[in-house]
Amino acid sequence: MFRFCSCSLLLLVLFSGAQRGAAANCSDAFRSGSDDFVLDAKDAVERGAALLATHNVSVNKDCETLCCRDPRCNLALLEPRDAKGTPDTRTCVLFDCVHKKRFVCRFVNQDGYHSYMRERMFQRYLQAPDRAALGSEPY
Repeated sequence: MFRFCSCSLLLLVLFSGAQRGAAANCSDAFRSGSDDFVLDAKDAVERGAALLATHNVSVNKDCETLCCRDPRCNLALLEPRDAKGTPDTRTCVLFDCVHKKRFVCRFVNQDGYHSYMRERMFQRYLQAPDRAALGSEPY
């Protein structure tokens, strides 16, 4: 019994340390977009982007962290605060903007929104925005 408990405790300590380390590396892995310049979600999904998940967050950076924890996520969209809903939370929507090795998301101006994009994806998009073709390299 003692052996099981000590192994479980060790795993818990290691896992929580890994989570803190992953969270610390997230800010370096993402680029914060300009306010009011965000993903056109409807167009992106029509072109093949995958909506991965939606979450309610109270701190804006949590949206970036949630995307960082999902290896498929390369763009996080933070919606404006809902006047009718809880004033201290916002909706965070996670996307995979790569479809058939092409970056299929485009951006528009829209008040109150904010986005976070994986830095590597952003750099690759800047290199070839017209083609937006991506190799087999992970993003």
